[in-house]
Amino acid sequence: MCGRVILTLSAKMIRQILAEEYDINDLNIDDFVPRYNLGPSQDMLSIIKHNGDYRSGYLKWRFIPSYAKNQNDGYKYINARSETVHEKVTYREAFSKRRCLLICNGFYEWKRSEVKKPFLFHRKDFNLITLAGIWQPQHLDDGSKEYGFSIVTTEANEVMAPIHHRMPVILDDRHAKLWLDQSTSFEELQHLMKPIHKDYLSCYEVSDYVNNVRNQDEICIQSIQ
Repeated sequence: MCGRVILTLSAKMIRQILAEEYDINDLNIDDFVPRYNLGPSQDMLSIIKHNGDYRSGYLKWRFIPSYAKNQNDGYKYINARSETVHEKVTYREAFSKRRCLLICNGFYEWKRSEVKKPFLFHRKDFNLITLAGIWQPQHLDDGSKEYGFSIVTTEANEVMAPIHHRMPVILDDRHAKLWLDQSTSFEELQHLMKPIHKDYLSCYEVSDYVNNVRNQDEICIQSIQ
């Protein structure tokens, strides 16, 4: 699964990468501050494709089904399993029509033992990671509207497996645009929703300081080894 991420690059670097890779040149993130512990209910930087153009902005990390009794039900659906995302009534329309990329440069997972131990997964250079997601417009209890997302997960690769049996679907540069393209076939999408190759990620143990989502500073990503 995936329940916490980081985005610690500078606004300048994020703009540069999105401009070079997706021709997004109007990204308004002047107020951006690095996020060391971003979790559900918070906004995450995303990329969608609309009318042939790539667009970037923030989506809310929760996915509220049309049948939900209240908006808090959305926190039950922060992840969607790749094996069933195309058929579950909660996700299938979004999977078919509204796929997105979620932008981070690392994510946490907890190893279950007598005491749960958090680990940070990242690229060796801490560069951007694009996660496969689905998004939708959704209505809140007060009648207002927001745009929410769920991260698609798959079985763990060799790096993740010692810590957890699931991981987010990570799309490298060759495959990210295929995920956003409406013409990509279901068979191709199934191929994309596989564990990333083992050399893509590294990980190390961090302190339980990260367990509290209110903690949002560099201590979160410090190795304890």
